Amino acid sequence: MNFSASRIKSESDNDKETANSFSISPSIGYRFNEKWEVGILLTFNKFNNKEPNYSFYTDNEGTTAEMIINETKTKEYLAGAYVRRQIVRFNKFSVHGLFDIYVGKGNLERSFLLSSGYDYTLWGTNICPVLMFDLSNKFTVFANLNFLNLGLSSSKIKNLSTTTEFNFVVNANDILPAIGLIYKF
Repeated sequence: MNFSASRIKSESDNDKETANSFSISPSIGYRFNEKWEVGILLTFNKFNNKEPNYSFYTDNEGTTAEMIINETKTKEYLAGAYVRRQIVRFNKFSVHGLFDIYVGKGNLERSFLLSSGYDYTLWGTNICPVLMFDLSNKFTVFANLNFLNLGLSSSKIKNLSTTTEFNFVVNANDILPAIGLIYKF
């Protein structure tokens, strides 16, 4: 089970921007030996972003600025598979490499002056480091270090365009890892 949540709030010059994200990703896997594990996963992602924009208009009393909130909401449903390999182990602590591949559907809604939205399909793959600590013989806690990410993704907006991205991310703004718990049967 993998879980991630974040909230970013920025207040400068009377601008109040907020961004929230939530992700949960249950998975089930099979460990071949101490080094190799494969499995399948399901993921739900939800993102919300609110940022102020200003509309200016002039009338007989002068120019007035009106703040309008621009809101973006995204939901994604993904299914995929993963391979995890242990790189190094120190007693109960270990470092792993994670490779996953996924497909899914998403929905994006925007509201500004006029509301709009669209559905999209996406697929992608990621490689990132994982830190693990064995709590006992049955339980292990882990952290996917998503701020160090090598990935390829593609999304297709229904009846519109396709976007494909290759990225290597070292993202200091997303420093919180996705935390998870493993139960060994």
